[in-house]
Amino acid sequence: MKSICILTQNHISRNPRVFKEVKLLRELGYSVKILTTWYSSDFLQDDLNLLRDLNVHYQSYADLRPGQPGRLKHRIIFQFFRRIKGYLNIETVHSAGYGSTTLIKQALEEKADLYIVHQEIPTLLAKDLIHKGFAVAFDFEDWYSRDLMAQTRKFRPVQLLEAAEIYALKHGTWCTTTSRALAQKLYQISSGKKPPEVIYNSFSIQERRNLPTYEVKERQPPIKFAWISQTIGPGRGLESFIQNIGETGIPAELHLAGNPRKEYLLDLENTVQSFTNLTLHLHPIMPPHQILSWLHHYHVGIAYDLPKPESRNLTVTNKILHYLLAGLPVIASNTEGHKEIAAACQNTVLIPSNSEELKQTLMGWFDGSENSMEIQRKAWLDGEKFCWEHESQKLEKLVSEYFNSIS
Repeated sequence: MKSICILTQNHISRNPRVFKEVKLLRELGYSVKILTTWYSSDFLQDDLNLLRDLNVHYQSYADLRPGQPGRLKHRIIFQFFRRIKGYLNIETVHSAGYGSTTLIKQALEEKADLYIVHQEIPTLLAKDLIHKGFAVAFDFEDWYSRDLMAQTRKFRPVQLLEAAEIYALKHGTWCTTTSRALAQKLYQISSGKKPPEVIYNSFSIQERRNLPTYEVKERQPPIKFAWISQTIGPGRGLESFIQNIGETGIPAELHLAGNPRKEYLLDLENTVQSFTNLTLHLHPIMPPHQILSWLHHYHVGIAYDLPKPESRNLTVTNKILHYLLAGLPVIASNTEGHKEIAAACQNTVLIPSNSEELKQTLMGWFDGSENSMEIQRKAWLDGEKFCWEHESQKLEKLVSEYFNSIS
């Protein structure tokens, strides 16, 4: 049985892209081991629940949970080198996160037939694996060196990340990423072998098997908007959406699911209160298996992101594909990634140029006419365009072609 080692730096339950990859590889018959960091006992239990029936080896290279041996050491090393970068501009892998020395030691010990690398620290360290003769594939969940706001870049090893990305694009067994826009940009900056394969952050069509095919939502105001994320904080475009929907005068409820930052939440509440047509409703972080059933109670998904930093402009986030899979039309901001999805879903993903266009579209979507019901049906069908059943075939082909080439 061929062995695959997946290197990442987050809980599996908080990274559905990695979990879907793991599940697919096990279904294809490969032996799979995951090396990652653990920082929450609750999240670890969620991880173990997801992996229970998959027979996957799951191991931390940095256990940051309270009370764990080595936790303090990992934190001291990270904070020390973070300050070195911030104040002396000396870059090392240690300022990117936790446990880099342990990760490369454990990864080399695996001697896997193939490594698949996710996120920053594994990307920075993968060159060592390639130099030792191992096959390494890279998944660019984001454009790591361009995924940072200006105030954060000061403390991050940006130049090291840029060099690691270029090396990965040139020497990786293959590379994948989240959108055509990001794939082309990565190809341009690296002069790589070829653009990364695009695997959208989609979800299984089976997740909606208990939902009705589509449901005609209540036609009376207010329109119920849904927004999902791990964190409710600045830099995600929510302020712009509130301003835009507030100016339409259409009665609306904003339902936000995520972990809010307190100061930002106060600002958000003040902004909402300046419009008489809006109300704000907060919900906890949604477990992955509950997202679609939760979304199905609402009318429209919000996919607002700012065009800066560059990575956020180019990528396609989970949320827009979740909305479509749940059968919701989407109001999106004008990023390159969103334009890519809007081009494929012209009737159900709107990137409004102004508040008046937003108002007219929403009135058309929710006027109770045959056309408004057709919009919901089309959103349901558009969700199938990006489902994991389609996207997973790309990863399956990459893995099988590699192993066939060395057999």
